[in-house]
Order: sequence, then C-alpha cells, then structure tokens
Amino acid sequence: MLSPAGLTVILYSLFRTFTDRLDIALLFFREGKFLEKFREIYKMDQDEDIAVAGLFMFTIALAVINRRKRDARGQRVSNRRWWTHPINMARDGEGAWTLLMDRFRTEFPEKHQNCLRMTKENFDNILELIRPAIEKQDTHFRKCIPSDQRLCVTLFYLATGDSFKTLALFFRMGESTIRAIVYQTCQAIWDILSPLHLSTPTRENEWEKIARGFEHQWNFPNCLGAIDGKHCYIQSPANSGSEYFNYKGTFSIVLLGICDSLYKFVYIDVGTPGQWSDGGTFDQCTLNDALKDGGLNIPPPTNLPGMSLRWVNGYVGLDVKCTCSCRINHYAVG
Repeated sequence: MLSPAGLTVILYSLFRTFTDRLDIALLFFREGKFLEKFREIYKMDQDEDIAVAGLFMFTIALAVINRRKRDARGQRVSNRRWWTHPINMARDGEGAWTLLMDRFRTEFPEKHQNCLRMTKENFDNILELIRPAIEKQDTHFRKCIPSDQRLCVTLFYLATGDSFKTLALFFRMGESTIRAIVYQTCQAIWDILSPLHLSTPTRENEWEKIARGFEHQWNFPNCLGAIDGKHCYIQSPANSGSEYFNYKGTFSIVLLGICDSLYKFVYIDVGTPGQWSDGGTFDQCTLNDALKDGGLNIPPPTNLPGMSLRWVNGYVGLDVKCTCSCRINHYAVG
C-alpha cells in the first residue's frame, strides 16, 4: 500500500491538477479511464495501490467539479459548523412538542384544538391513517423525528400560517427540515384521506341524496351542489409574467370547490392561474370534462315540487356557461 507521505503528495498534485485543468478531470470521467491515466502518470503497477489512489482521485475531482458548478451558478458555498445545531439537539426536552403540545393533549384539550383546529381524538385518527407514509427510521447518525411530531408541525403550519423560520425556532428543528416535513405530510394527507373524505359522487343515488339535502334544508330543489372559486394568494412564480396576476391586483391560484347542503366538499380543483376567469377555470377543470362525457351519471330532469314542470338538475354558484346536460344557476346575494 502507499505510505501516508506518498499518498499525501499524490493527492495534493491531483488537487492542483484538477483545480487548474477541469477539462482533464471531465475527460477522465467521461471516458471511464481515470485509473488507466493514473497508472500512466504515476508509473504504478500494483492494483491495490491504483485502486486506493484512484478512489481518492475520484472523490477530489467530484468535489472540484461540484465547486466549479456552484461558482458558475453564483451559489454561496456554506461551511456548516454543526451536523445538528445545539439548539435543535435539545428538541426532546425543550421543543414545543414536549413543553406545550404534549401537555395540551393531556391537560388542556381546548388549547390543543385552538392550536391545531382539531381534537386529540381526530389528531390520533389521522395519525393512525397516515403513519406508514410519514414514519421514518433512526440511523447511526441521528434520531428521526417521530410521526406524531411531523403531523403536529404540519397541522400547526396549516392552522396558523406561521413561517417555516418561526416553526423551526418553535419546534427546535431546522428550517429545511420543517419545509420537507410540511410538504411530505400534506402529500400523504391528500393521497390517503382524499379517497375517503373527498370522493366525487359517480352514481345517480348519490347525487339524488345531495339534491334531497338541498331541498329539505334550503328549500332549493334539483340542486346537486354549491360551486364557487377562491383566489389563494401566492408569490409570483419565476418567469410567469402576468399569468397568475388576477383582477384584484395580486398573484394567485384558483381553488374551485363544490359542497353539499352540509358544507361538505365533494369536489375541488386547485392550481388554475389567477388570470383566468370563473368560466375559464370551470372549463379547464376535470369536473367539466366528466359532465360532458357523462361519467358522473347525473340524474335526469325531474318535476319541481308541486308542479308538473320538469327541470334539469344542476349546481348553484358561478355565472359560467356549461355545455353539458347539467345546469349551473347563478344567484347574486344582496
């Protein structure tokens, strides 16, 4: 094997070579012949020495290439002082979950509902459903963040709208960790709970049940749902121009939703740029396509109560044009 002194000299020379001549390093790796080039340069015959030196050469060259790419993109190379910040290492004893949320769950349930907008029982039910999707494993380097804390962070963010930086200080976690937890948990909630609680009816008897609810509770016959849109404010995406600029003078995406007589959502569509009108938003949503294709099995027209007049079933809400068998009635509330 190479002596420590000899290996140090080789590594230093390689570092100087690849720092000055990046094209040589790229050529070696692109052709897959860096070991052969290494043997030619340093006149080494033993395979073990070549393998060891080649491994170090590969590592150094990758580091140089990565540094050059960052410099080309203008990114600042940060030097981390800690693997885990000392403040975050005290999470188990001084974090918000231990000091506040755990106590709220056992002693002050009203505080728990105020923070997370749900009871302890609902929290546990959701956690049981999504636990397999968000649970992580401990490693030799660090302990994972438990699934109950991951759900708590996500619900706290959704309930309060606090920034990731504030939540990072509150829960004693890294800001990037908070961001990843929120994104991953929200995706798990959508993937697992939407088929259970946000399934759009596809059978006539399901639509008729909704229509009976509107007739009995709101005295509004032949209504299959209330439909409306909401502008959700966002920061303008890069290079998007005025696509997300709405008539209110802000940037947004549109949330289109339909609910039944009990305010329960039966369909949502989110993501349409805020520049689009209500009619354009509805025209592009999957519900409109399903209505045109007849895939929702909308009930046929029925007689209005106490009358022989047959009237189509429809939705109440937006003033849009719908080219399907379903009707959308627009009503202005004064």
